[in-house]
Amino acid sequence: MTGTTAVEVEPEFAGIVSRGFAIALDVAILQAILFVIGAVITLIAEAFGDVSIDISALEVVLGAIAWMIAFNAYLIGFWWLAGQTPGMRILGIQVRTTEGGPVTPRRGLVRAAGMILAAIPLFAGYVPILLNERRQGFHDKLANTLVTYRRPAPATRV
Repeated sequence: MTGTTAVEVEPEFAGIVSRGFAIALDVAILQAILFVIGAVITLIAEAFGDVSIDISALEVVLGAIAWMIAFNAYLIGFWWLAGQTPGMRILGIQVRTTEGGPVTPRRGLVRAAGMILAAIPLFAGYVPILLNERRQGFHDKLANTLVTYRRPAPATRV
């Protein structure tokens, strides 16, 4: 009988390029979904009357706020339920807490708010991803999260 010992392997932390492409994919995915929803609503509205394309500044601001709410709900929901957004899944990365658990909605909200704050001073809050060993940006430190590459599940012997 042979004994096996479990060796804990340090995860490979995702860098700024992988994370940047993932967020760009997520923006494109959400924008496509919202475009289709908008087109369907416009077609339905046009069937029942005249649709005007005159948009006021207030409507643009409200639309931007609605988009930000939808994007944050998208991010937080996927982080919580799947540990990764569709863009992260395509690139093989995931987000977890520093303890290794899933990101809760509250922690996801803190992380999303941190992403906005990190972008305000010329994206300076993202520079630490390039500099520290665990590749944590301002938002990751704030929410105690790590973004790592997903490892394939080990093969089981029958």
